[in-house]
Amino acid sequence: KSDNKLVCNDRYREHEAELEKRRMLAFRGRGRFKEDAEDQGDDAQERNIKKERAEVAKEKGFVPLPSTAAAKGFQFGRSPKEETEAPRRLTLRIHVEVGAGVDLHASWWGMVVDGIDDTPGQPGLRLRDTFVEVNGTSLKELEPDDAEQRFADLLGDGAVVLVEPHVELIGMLTSENPFDQEALQGDLTRFSGDWGVQLQVQPGNGPCHGRVILEGTQSAVKAAKAELENLMQFYVNT
Repeated sequence: KSDNKLVCNDRYREHEAELEKRRMLAFRGRGRFKEDAEDQGDDAQERNIKKERAEVAKEKGFVPLPSTAAAKGFQFGRSPKEETEAPRRLTLRIHVEVGAGVDLHASWWGMVVDGIDDTPGQPGLRLRDTFVEVNGTSLKELEPDDAEQRFADLLGDGAVVLVEPHVELIGMLTSENPFDQEALQGDLTRFSGDWGVQLQVQPGNGPCHGRVILEGTQSAVKAAKAELENLMQFYVNT
């Protein structure tokens, strides 16, 4: 890509040099630019310059520099490794006095890790991981009280848990016209409640741009991703 860019820039400079040469020759020969464009005002001069550019481009095979304008649409950026990594099976340690030493809260997708104490320690466990199974029994799609009770009933020293990582995806929204960021945040709040994920929108470079952050446990993000893209298309086309 860098080689192509250098070639493109070289052609651009050759094009500009040839254009300037032609303009100077025309000025010297007649005391004014071709077709008396100078005397016809700025619009006529601009049309003449565009015509000369086209002539030089035709002869030199000039390739214009690519546009830097962002195309409208919504697109997620590079996927983090957590989005595709395999769930992990861990064996829990239970201390007689402090228990598992893990702070948790219940979600639709399992029990989410908020904190991990040094004692007894849980090797391989990370903050914001989600317990989705205990000893082969699922913790998903339960009301919070039911998830907490099931986890407590199954918890014991040596219990085998299946955990999924926390995933954060960042998407860029570029619409054709300015969009209502307050309305978008309201839609994202409702979407979060429906899908058990966290969503926020941040201002971008101008009223037609926004940065959307989707995060949650791996299963939740995978389930919600396509639906969020569909929602964003509404704002792209407004």
